Amino acid sequence: MDELIKYLLFTCLANGLIFGFIFIFSRSYEKALPFLGLFLIAYSSINFEWLFNDLPYLPINFYYAVMPLFYLYFQSIFGQFRKKLLLHLIPALLEFLFFSAFLFVPEWGDQFYTKENKNFILVTMVYLPPLFNSIYAIRILFEIKNLKNLILNSYVTANQNNLRWIEVTCVIFLVDYSIELTGSIIEFNSSLDQYVYTYDAVASSFVVLWVAIFGMKQRILRIYELNATSAIDEDVSYTISNTPRSTTNSIKPELQHDDFHKIKKLIEDTKLYKNEDINLFLVADLLKMPPKTVSRLINHFAGKNFSQFIIEYRVNAAKELLKNKDYDRYNLAGIGQEVGFKNKTSFFINFKKAVGITPLEYRKDNKLVEK
Repeated sequence: MDELIKYLLFTCLANGLIFGFIFIFSRSYEKALPFLGLFLIAYSSINFEWLFNDLPYLPINFYYAVMPLFYLYFQSIFGQFRKKLLLHLIPALLEFLFFSAFLFVPEWGDQFYTKENKNFILVTMVYLPPLFNSIYAIRILFEIKNLKNLILNSYVTANQNNLRWIEVTCVIFLVDYSIELTGSIIEFNSSLDQYVYTYDAVASSFVVLWVAIFGMKQRILRIYELNATSAIDEDVSYTISNTPRSTTNSIKPELQHDDFHKIKKLIEDTKLYKNEDINLFLVADLLKMPPKTVSRLINHFAGKNFSQFIIEYRVNAAKELLKNKDYDRYNLAGIGQEVGFKNKTSFFINFKKAVGITPLEYRKDNKLVEK
């Protein structure tokens, strides 16, 4: 059992350091990756003390850096990173400076790790870190919940709006920290300890690979642009008709309708709905409109959110292809991809929701009508 635990901890450490440094020095346009890299290094480095007991006083136990770094990564996903968020790393910085002193003056370390300081060590290094990091995990879960509808309304493609992997990661952390805290307060017997350590090693190895793989796939979601305008949304509106900012009541309805017509014209003329990665911000950039304005115009004139608006175009285009004899050789998955759906499942679900029958049934019904 001990050998298995050591192997898992070493795997976690090696993968964390490798992926961590790759992400930190990556030239990817995703500015969130360096924070993810730092998180992986901080999270996996805790295993050093379990694997190498004879190490000197190295400041490598980043107990107070793990979840704050993951939180900074989470904020960066939405383009919301601000320098003031670095204040979340103050506890980690103090921790690092405190233990760095022992590296240069080992005598201080010898004096610190004594029975007289047992209670202080237990509180600051055993009890508080799980609670501290759990607070961040809970905070991330609440923020995802609050942003979910905004994300779903702005991004059509599932892999762009799916943050489930972050939710799963936070839940794993909460379970892990709960077990860790419980095991610290209630002394398990040696047999149960082995199972707890094994779970901890398996969970750590899994988290590192899980976060590295999904973190590489995650794209920046520009939700902050909608939040930035929401504060003035009640009083101020923007138009693309080269007019200055003015109150909502003073905007002429015909100007709003003209702007909505420009949105429809862009999507219809360029068949932009066929782009699998289309999102509210892409359309806004092409039209040089604020994303909030595009969203509001679609909501007002189409009675739909952006995602539903694009899906309607895709479904209508699919209906035309299913009736077209030239596309009889296409399977249904091919039809879905032709009109912009990422996969067959997404195509079937959205088509049936809009039309009431499946694409296959729709194709068969139209063939019967022709006969």
